[in-house]
Amino acid sequence: MKKMLILGAVIMMTLAGGCSKEDKAAPAKTVFDLQQITFEELDKELTNKGSMVVYFGWIENCTDSKNFQKNYLNKHLNSNQDFQAIKVVNLDKELPDALENRDERAGIKAKYDVEYSPTLVYYIDGKAVSKLEWTPDTTDKKTGIMKSRLDEFFKDCGYLD
Repeated sequence: MKKMLILGAVIMMTLAGGCSKEDKAAPAKTVFDLQQITFEELDKELTNKGSMVVYFGWIENCTDSKNFQKNYLNKHLNSNQDFQAIKVVNLDKELPDALENRDERAGIKAKYDVEYSPTLVYYIDGKAVSKLEWTPDTTDKKTGIMKSRLDEFFKDCGYLD
């Protein structure tokens, strides 16, 4: 009888352990799961008349970008697959000194019309058709850029209803 109880306990523990492994949720997606592209890769996609949403951001070193990612983007990445198609130009890698040095931003301002981070640009057939850029007027302490403007941008892109 004692052996049966022990065997029963072992079976129950094994089943419980097996169930918990199967029930584990997939890790939440973050901006680091999105495709990061260089300026060179972006230029190639635009030349090839690509259509996409591009997020230009100092994704680790800018408070507004981090707030956008944490309190807006990550939520939508995990509830809306369209958001997973966003491409990221990681300005921490592409232009690390430009966060603090505005003169370093002149090239991306001239070429992509991007001055601040976070900035979202919607391209259709290689042409920018919509842009949402952080500015002192659009800032929001929680989401980097005002949530209403983010929602409007992503509705225009077809990502939100």
